[in-house]
Amino acid sequence: AYYQLPNGYHFSFDTGFVSQIVWRRYGQSALRVIRESPGAEFGHNLFYRRLGHITVLTIESDTADLDEAEFAERRRAAGAAFIEEGKALLDDGQNLIVCPEGQSQPVELSPARFHTGAFRLALAAGASIVPVALAGFHRRYKDGPLVAIIGEPIEVARRMGEAGFDTVREFADDLRERLALSVTAAQEMANDTAILSSPDD
Repeated sequence: AYYQLPNGYHFSFDTGFVSQIVWRRYGQSALRVIRESPGAEFGHNLFYRRLGHITVLTIESDTADLDEAEFAERRRAAGAAFIEEGKALLDDGQNLIVCPEGQSQPVELSPARFHTGAFRLALAAGASIVPVALAGFHRRYKDGPLVAIIGEPIEVARRMGEAGFDTVREFADDLRERLALSVTAAQEMANDTAILSSPDD
């Protein structure tokens, strides 16, 4: 696979790309929400934490020694800490980049089901969400363009009220369905204008 280390760690540059967009628009880089890495990726958490980014527990974190109840409790506590830390950053005027799918997905499965943490954070902080659909990051970057389709800001509480949603899960599922159209459009743009390399490259 492209941009992958021997230990299986895969470099994903999509959030860095979005951070550059935020920088150009707002004059500051955005902080990212990064998965808590397993021990084999020993430098990952340290690198991002030193830069002020947030790490969150995922299924890819070091959880093999936990039973189902222990994992659920640890995840609940981690979710509460994420809301608290994220709200403090948003209240301080920071921008956050969150990938609600939680982990990288094959192109044909994107976007996968969203987790609700980002939307619960937006509700707690009274912050708006700006959806971004990306394409072109699954291949070598010299092989074609990178595409971003940026949606209109969404106030979660207002959208839930207008749509009659009772739960954040309903909001997340609805947003995923609507964003899927933008993802498809972004993929079509990337494929239509791609400059493919020769087999010898």
